[in-house]
Amino acid sequence: METDSLFSLRPTSIRVGANPVRLPSASIVLPGLVLLVAFVIPLVLLLRASFAPSDAPQLWVGFTLDQYHALGASVVIRATWNAVYLAIVVSFAALVIAYPLAWLLAQMGRRAQTLWLILILTTLSLSDVLVTFSWQVLLSRNLWLYRMLRAAGMTGASASLVPSFGAAVCCVLYVAIPFSVMILYPALSRLDRQWVEAARTMGAKPWRVFVSVVIPCTSSAIGITLILDCMLTFGAYVMPLVLGRPRDWTLAVLISDAALNTDNLPGAAALSVLMLAVTGALAVVVWKLTRARRLA
Repeated sequence: METDSLFSLRPTSIRVGANPVRLPSASIVLPGLVLLVAFVIPLVLLLRASFAPSDAPQLWVGFTLDQYHALGASVVIRATWNAVYLAIVVSFAALVIAYPLAWLLAQMGRRAQTLWLILILTTLSLSDVLVTFSWQVLLSRNLWLYRMLRAAGMTGASASLVPSFGAAVCCVLYVAIPFSVMILYPALSRLDRQWVEAARTMGAKPWRVFVSVVIPCTSSAIGITLILDCMLTFGAYVMPLVLGRPRDWTLAVLISDAALNTDNLPGAAALSVLMLAVTGALAVVVWKLTRARRLA
């Protein structure tokens, strides 16, 4: 005998008048409840805290726009620009490097693919703190990399590779490249090989096939990769803080400073709201650009 369950995946229905109304199944209700608890409620609390005065005894007492007026300060504008610039540079650099790697990975045999995927997943399992301090040691003056650059005349005797904006870019890029490969690989592995073979049969060179067939067929994966890389990079905190100079610090560093060092939780909440808004704007802009490219 078939019984109904509270967690049944089948939609149920009730009758209102003469027309039955279908109710959403648990497969939709449960994720919606999780989203409500994990995102919507914290977002509402964050917005409310951003309107509280700095000297309020509680974050739910009082209402002021002073925290949003402070967002026009030069240090906030510079930190926002640093975060946007870092996200754009790392996202496109990661795509340029990761796309050929993912394409080569898709051409390998099953055993080689498994081995390389395990290695890539291993790099993704490393902590951001561990990766950051490893790059700090790697770029120090005592190791071979600095000495090679100095011998090649690419850096002066008094110059230092860290702290610098370039050091932060390299470290974030190290994290973003494996992440991008894991996003691009499924789309490239499912690409119909008949299209590639047809282009080669018609006399197209390998680079022409790659540019005219492979890339357009995976434009959606490219757009998703750019969006996720932007969101991942824009919120970077440990890497710009440790490897960058104070003038290179991003918005995430300011949020931490406002919350932990100055004990200005409403200010940190307002900066977090700004961060969410800019992240959403970046995602929309990148999606529009990739969509326009796909329709062109």
